[in-house]
Amino acid sequence: MTGWRLPGRRGHSARVISASPRVSLLEYGEDGVPGVVVSKSVVPEMRAIGLDHLAAVRHVHCAAVRAAGEQLTGQQTDALLALIHSARYADQFLAASPVGAWIDSVLVATGGWLPPADSGQSARIVNLVVDPMFRRLGIGRTVLEATEARARRGGYPASTVRATVHSAPFFEHRGYAVTSYGAWAPCPGTSLPAVFLRKQFAGASKTARGIPTPPRGRISPRLRETS
Repeated sequence: MTGWRLPGRRGHSARVISASPRVSLLEYGEDGVPGVVVSKSVVPEMRAIGLDHLAAVRHVHCAAVRAAGEQLTGQQTDALLALIHSARYADQFLAASPVGAWIDSVLVATGGWLPPADSGQSARIVNLVVDPMFRRLGIGRTVLEATEARARRGGYPASTVRATVHSAPFFEHRGYAVTSYGAWAPCPGTSLPAVFLRKQFAGASKTARGIPTPPRGRISPRLRETS
């Protein structure tokens, strides 16, 4: 199969854990480096994410934090990993109409959107995270486009996003313009530089009326919706 292979450690055998005409995933032993063979024609399936998928979501998000390397201090990494495993994180994630990119039964990316926090008319793109093993394959673009489409169907003519300094170029290449710079405090004692960007949807009016909020339901007695 023609594709890319992420390097593994020599001398370690790999076993196929999933396969399809479009993609094959290989996993190394605990002391080896994970490797992946991905077809150039890989097209993930976009599906809604629910309560039963939280373990997979946390796996993807934690992998992304750990892959940040020197972009984060050790204290920031520990704080973010603790946040991802908190009930508050689950509440916020599930409140944002989450959608996931799946390759066979493997969740490889997430995204979601929220209505504006004020009286504005721009939907907020949130939780756009791609498993580091599946980056540079167009999956992030696929999730972003699917999330934007959902927000636009909800009546919003534009979208905004809060990005890290390192991820901001990804959004700029997809039509977003920087509006300001600031900081993001995901949890007490942790502050990260942030870039705020906005995109006007093609063909959308700059004013919209009767904008509904994303569909929301009661998830569980413990999980409540927050922004």
